[in-house]
Amino acid sequence: MVVAYIDLDCRFDVLRLAQVLKLRIMSSTHGTCWDSDKVSPRNSFMDSQADHLDHELFLSCMKRFLYIRCYNSSEFLAALKTVHHGSTSSREGLGVSLYVLIIDSIGAFHWNHRACQPLTKEGNTWEKLSLEKLTENVVQEIKNIQDVQPLIVLASKATIFGSATTTIHAHRGHSEGLKNKNKDVGKNFSYREYMSPLWQSLVTKKAFVGISDVVSSDGRNGEFPTYVCEWIKPHEDHLYKFVVRNNGICMVS
Repeated sequence: MVVAYIDLDCRFDVLRLAQVLKLRIMSSTHGTCWDSDKVSPRNSFMDSQADHLDHELFLSCMKRFLYIRCYNSSEFLAALKTVHHGSTSSREGLGVSLYVLIIDSIGAFHWNHRACQPLTKEGNTWEKLSLEKLTENVVQEIKNIQDVQPLIVLASKATIFGSATTTIHAHRGHSEGLKNKNKDVGKNFSYREYMSPLWQSLVTKKAFVGISDVVSSDGRNGEFPTYVCEWIKPHEDHLYKFVVRNNGICMVS
């Protein structure tokens, strides 16, 4: 099983992922809740036999994580083609299947293409700068990958809000509203969808994730900001709350 992560805004921290994975493995095998900055992403495990097995498990997990960083739309399309080819060859040769495809910041190049006027040559518009053509190619490449191997595709994008609320208000929320008016929080958001209908036809589920003004503390590891997740498609009135600690995501009741 392989997870492919395509980073379009170049902000993903692979070392942070390694640190979280090590802490998770150590907590599971040693029966201790490791949640400390003492474990560095560059540190190796100890020399005991158990730690050697932990290290082997860590390496095995990281080998199944494919990270691709793209700086423009051409590299993005090339990355999708690479994933498509890799998933085909790996499945046939090694029996390893791509299970999850993550696209971070799917709209990273949207505004660049929208701002650029398509170049023309002898009266014909060059398709390589067309936003519609780019979206069409992206959707088609994703469908090509899914034809080879059924998989989960997760895509994130920045959220734009309408005039019903300010960006800061909607993104950060109000601590009072998050505490006492959970059912009304979603109604204050006026989402503005900027991705094309072709892309939207590919989306089956959608959720909004933002940060609130509520701070959580466990008395041992300090304070952490609380994030909220609201399902938009399908719609749910319930808000899911979580914090991001050194050992990853922890749900808040």
